[in-house]
Amino acid sequence: MSGPARDPKVAGTIRTRRLYFLFFTSHIGWSDNPVLEGMSLTECNWIFACYLIHLSYGNNIYCKTLRVETLKEYLKAAASLVSQFSSHKGDPRRDNPTTSKLAHCIDSV
Repeated sequence: MSGPARDPKVAGTIRTRRLYFLFFTSHIGWSDNPVLEGMSLTECNWIFACYLIHLSYGNNIYCKTLRVETLKEYLKAAASLVSQFSSHKGDPRRDNPTTSKLAHCIDSV
């Protein structure tokens, strides 16, 4: 995950996607732990897989079907939120935070 967005429009999109992840965690009853603090990496992987399924059914900002690349950007924004505000080191979308491959449960969705 790279540094801050250079374009205000891109920064606004990332912010909106992060807020939508917070809405998702609240919607499923995890409003007391929206950044997945204290959860194992495997639990985070499964939560992100559930979030991906939620998004793919049209439950997103515009309420329409999204392209695969857009879904990946939603996940990236949520992962950056979780890694920024929790004790998770590295990318919580990955089985091993040091690799570039997504977790199996996310990749299979």
